[in-house]
Amino acid sequence: MHRVDTMPFPRSLEDISAEWLTSALAEAYPGTRVDGLSFGTIIRGMATKAQVHLHYNAAGLAHGLPPSAWIKSGFDATNADLMSHSVAEVEFFRDLAPGLSINLPHSWLQLVDPNAPNGLLMLEDLTLRNARFGRQTTPLEPEEMRRVLTLQAGYHGAYWKSPKLDALGWLKRGGMLVESDVCGIFLDFWPTASAAPRWDHVPKALRDPALIRRAIDQLHANDIRDANCIVHGDAHQGNLFFNTDGTPGYLDWATIMYGHWAFDVAYLMVGSQSVENRRALEKEQLAFYLDALEAAGGERIAFDSAWLAYRQHAMWMFMTTLCPVEFHPEEICVHNAERACTAITDLDSVAALLG
Repeated sequence: MHRVDTMPFPRSLEDISAEWLTSALAEAYPGTRVDGLSFGTIIRGMATKAQVHLHYNAAGLAHGLPPSAWIKSGFDATNADLMSHSVAEVEFFRDLAPGLSINLPHSWLQLVDPNAPNGLLMLEDLTLRNARFGRQTTPLEPEEMRRVLTLQAGYHGAYWKSPKLDALGWLKRGGMLVESDVCGIFLDFWPTASAAPRWDHVPKALRDPALIRRAIDQLHANDIRDANCIVHGDAHQGNLFFNTDGTPGYLDWATIMYGHWAFDVAYLMVGSQSVENRRALEKEQLAFYLDALEAAGGERIAFDSAWLAYRQHAMWMFMTTLCPVEFHPEEICVHNAERACTAITDLDSVAALLG
């Protein structure tokens, strides 16, 4: 990873020019000159993502640099916590991605601002692969679910209980979910969420913010104590892409953390398939994941122990019921609330955590 010492770190997209990118690429791709740069699609949010169309000299072409890519950085983040998520993703692509044999976007550039908690990535434009992107309103079908569970087992097993994870100073147990108190932020949205259409799916037993807080705090405490692998942390189908042969991969690794395997598995199984399929298939799917985890380098976990962990981690999905509309529109939150609250009730997740 490169740290910007000899050139100013960009504060906005307007600071990214052909000259700036030429300088940024110089160390890793000697002799490269960017002769032309223009912006395509721009998506603003917790991170700014901008498609760039690029022209290079002969050296840049010889290095195999792409004709288009995405620049991603925390330019529009409203506070330092949100900007720091960009740093975690940069660190992921530097320190962990090279050791993973999974489907990932390629990264040509990883920069950290030495003067602010911000990072910048130059990432693969997956449209050049003709990739298909997941949608949160479109549930995964059973075969897709098995493929994504295999993907999760792949990155969970790769660093299973590895001493490297505690040695990485930037990788935190519980990650930004704990450091930024995402639960507290979302609980502040309770008055608005409870007046929205999504609340029709929230049963009376879950309409107690103090109870939700206690359950989530217990979940975090368990995961900090029992962390065993890298966890994506936002494993819904809207963060998935699929190659033309159906092979899945995850986008947006800004919520990477050292945590518990069941966090991602429950997030996926509860949030990314229909209630009917989850009820009918969840035990079979969990058993499938456990076999895939062992094959990928993890340890063999007894099904009863795994089932308890799955039940407990379904509790986190209540946060998707409270998600502010600045993050996801109400249509998605209604889908999330139905799937999350039904699963939490079916699985008795509160009792699984609090007794």
